[in-house]
Amino acid sequence: MVNNPGNEKTTYSWIAHAAWNGWTPADLVFPSFIFIMCVAVTLSLSRRGAEGQDNRKIILHAARRALILFGLGLLFGINPGQTPWGFRFAGVFQRLAIVYFLATLLVLHARPRMWAAAALALLAAYWAAMKLIPVPGFGAGDLSKAGCLAGYIDNILFKGHMWEPYWDPEGLLSTVPAVASGFIGCLAGDWLRNDKPLAEKIAGLALAGNILIAVAFALNPLFPINKNLWSPTFALFSSGFAMIALAACMWFIDHKRRKLWAKPFEVLGTNSLLAYILSGALMYGFSLIPVGETSAGAATSLKALLYSNLFASWAGPWTGSLLFSAAYVVFWMALISPLYRKKIFIKL
Repeated sequence: MVNNPGNEKTTYSWIAHAAWNGWTPADLVFPSFIFIMCVAVTLSLSRRGAEGQDNRKIILHAARRALILFGLGLLFGINPGQTPWGFRFAGVFQRLAIVYFLATLLVLHARPRMWAAAALALLAAYWAAMKLIPVPGFGAGDLSKAGCLAGYIDNILFKGHMWEPYWDPEGLLSTVPAVASGFIGCLAGDWLRNDKPLAEKIAGLALAGNILIAVAFALNPLFPINKNLWSPTFALFSSGFAMIALAACMWFIDHKRRKLWAKPFEVLGTNSLLAYILSGALMYGFSLIPVGETSAGAATSLKALLYSNLFASWAGPWTGSLLFSAAYVVFWMALISPLYRKKIFIKL
């Protein structure tokens, strides 16, 4: 829904990313995925360790999966009209690959107490670098898109291969606190694998989540919550939100045994990689297929035609844009459902 509005210019703020400082619900999707991925890493490695699997084989398997995911990110980021060489170095999949592999190494080679120390160290190091290292022409501590250290480094390394001409929200330096978000997910996974009663596990997650959110808001005046920078406050806030969301799901599904409401999320979640890649590719194709011209002589794409005729024509530009993206989610749910029913799950 976030990535495929009917019209980006008429998108409700809560379903669009914050322009810079602050947050919207849309900003919490990516960090929540990182969080739950690392919860799963911890639980999976715990099971594989109990089965006596060799660490070397586990690491090689994780490296293969990370490389494939990174490669998919490069392939998925190809856009000949955007960059001279047609691809983007940074991206969502690339960041997921890095976090996944480092989380695997952390869980295999360190104890949970070190996981927390590593997360704090990464957040503190990133904070210090962004605040203390001067950027030519802007000085130290500038957190604007033009003057921040993260953007400066990306422009040196990746210029011409970025999301925007001079900015990339998944750049190199801002991946450091994203790794910390993953490590917090590992800590949550470790909490879930203890022998405590279910109610105590749920309460512990909810309490920890609220503490992280409180700390994030307390530190917000010093380093604003900002997804583009993946600021330390954003890492803490989004991790806290993910903990509370996971606790709520466990309460409804595991404690209250109310599962029917979660079925649509389960259908898409069991083939999340496939749905994400194909839905993005198809919508990109829709936006490129010309089907006519506007009254001003500009080309009209198939996406614009579907949006204007099927949704905006009766619901208006804003609600129509939202309904377009919601219908697209339902469309992909229908496509993925047969795979779910046949227990076909596409994994790396």
